[in-house]
Amino acid sequence: MSHEWYKPAYATRLGNLTAKSVLVLIADQMNGEGFGWPSIEFISHSTEINRRTVLRVFQIFVEMELVAIVDRGKVNGKRKAQGIQLNTEKLGSDLAAEFARLLKIAQGRTSGSGKCLRDTGRNVSETQKSVSETQKSVSETFPPHPHIGGPVIDPLMTHSPTPQRGGGAKKTLPQEDSRATRFAIDAVMQGCGFTSTRLRKVIRDVARQEADKGVEPRTTALGMMAMWKRYAAATTTLRFKWSATRFFAEGHWHDPDSWPWDMEAIRAQQNASVGTLH
Repeated sequence: MSHEWYKPAYATRLGNLTAKSVLVLIADQMNGEGFGWPSIEFISHSTEINRRTVLRVFQIFVEMELVAIVDRGKVNGKRKAQGIQLNTEKLGSDLAAEFARLLKIAQGRTSGSGKCLRDTGRNVSETQKSVSETQKSVSETFPPHPHIGGPVIDPLMTHSPTPQRGGGAKKTLPQEDSRATRFAIDAVMQGCGFTSTRLRKVIRDVARQEADKGVEPRTTALGMMAMWKRYAAATTTLRFKWSATRFFAEGHWHDPDSWPWDMEAIRAQQNASVGTLH
């Protein structure tokens, strides 16, 4: 991933701390062309923001034409995870008034119940109607991704639940992991001495995302273990240390340049090494 969109996203004014957190996380997951594929679940887990709140904010971003969804097609008959195209030209702008207006509209749609947006057939239908009204302008603003292609589609990143006869939403079945993915998760947990159930879920999410990119689970596991050991060994030269959950969930294991290096400590170690040689 590329971190070049992190600062412009941080400089974008939305007038809403929750929305800013979601935007910064999305921008941090984008590549150099402003494209990535973080899921709603990944964003919710990484920002520790309720999934329904993240979904509402994301839908507003789509209406603002700040982000769009790109269908990545199928591989061997299986549909790949949908991707996000970030409108980098809007980053750094003052979008607070526009966001506040759309947020008020979104809150008005759910004010009758006084609760957050629910994943029911009725609300999904309302969302799809709103999306259809902005679909044409979004498509014109965001052309198909040059390397992936595919049209801009519905911003519901996960499969919409099918309403049951009783009126409740049908629960989505969890994604089944392959034997190779389960082996990779176990390898990282055992190789790094992890025991947290929450961390195991984070490692599983990372393995799935890497698999979507075409990276074998075994390769991902080896990379995660190697980078964690390197990170643990660098503790004395870091200004602060992240938890393992944050280290993997936020993608820092991919990019040592994003680590909070303490340059003074590094220079002190280098000077000490030079003195030892003499």
